[in-house]
Amino acid sequence: MPTLTPKLGLKKPLGNETVSRAAYNENLDIMDQAAASQADLDAHKNRTDNPHNVTLAQVGGAPASHVGAGGSAHATATGSAAGFMSASDKGKLDSIAAGAAALTSSAPTTQAIGDAAAVGTAATAARADHKHGMPAFGTATPAAETVGDAGAVGTATTIARSDHRHPMPGTATSSAAGFMSAADKAKLDGVAAGAAALTTSTPTTQAIGDSAAVGTATTAARADHKHGMPGFGSPSTQAIGDAASAGSAATVARSDHKHGMPSFSASLPAAEAVGDAGAVGTTMTLSRSDHRHPMPGKATSGADGFMAKEDKAKLDG
Repeated sequence: MPTLTPKLGLKKPLGNETVSRAAYNENLDIMDQAAASQADLDAHKNRTDNPHNVTLAQVGGAPASHVGAGGSAHATATGSAAGFMSASDKGKLDSIAAGAAALTSSAPTTQAIGDAAAVGTAATAARADHKHGMPAFGTATPAAETVGDAGAVGTATTIARSDHRHPMPGTATSSAAGFMSAADKAKLDGVAAGAAALTTSTPTTQAIGDSAAVGTATTAARADHKHGMPGFGSPSTQAIGDAASAGSAATVARSDHKHGMPSFSASLPAAEAVGDAGAVGTTMTLSRSDHRHPMPGKATSGADGFMAKEDKAKLDG
């Protein structure tokens, strides 16, 4: 007779017994009936009705009536006593950014002109409406500006108002530097670039034959200046055969001047003779353009002359 296991009652054959297939399968059925399925395990795990009746004391928990009840129970935390966090404290904490610092109760430092920006090292936070002490406005009149002053950043610990004004130089005079007046500007605009000062010296006298020159003077001539010029001379009498000449006189000729000219001859022009040679002549008088010289007559057997037309016809025949 086989013995049985104490929990599931499985049959264990004795050493002298024959094990049959039926007995083996019977043990398998007993184990299957006693085993829980995965679904049974999941359902048991997800139960919230405390099927095993576990108490808070068994797991070290505090009863719900204990939290925030006061007396012998823990109260909510205060500024002087630890305790549970209240709902209002939790809401306040939730509104504070991570890493936020506490607000400081110290007065902000006074800012000085030229202070460098800095993130700071304080572990407290400044209030949104905090104010730093700032430099005061200067009460002294700004320094007067003078011509040629160099720029300067200054050393004062006070600040200037945005509408402050420095005393400025007046218009320039011949004895004091300053701003250019409108009258001086108009005068300057009327002077050409590179213009020289007007000279007070008398212009030089021009001589006949002087070459043109730009000059080397550093002063300018007045628009109505005059150079001394050569005087007018009396024209000389022209003679036949005079050579042209530029002249050497230091005087000038008037535009309507006249030279004395040779006169017309009142004598009858000399008679031309057959065979006369040409000559330029030696007389100092002039011939009129319509003058005529006496000419030889017709040739005769006793005198040379022009051929008569009868003689020409006879000669041709």
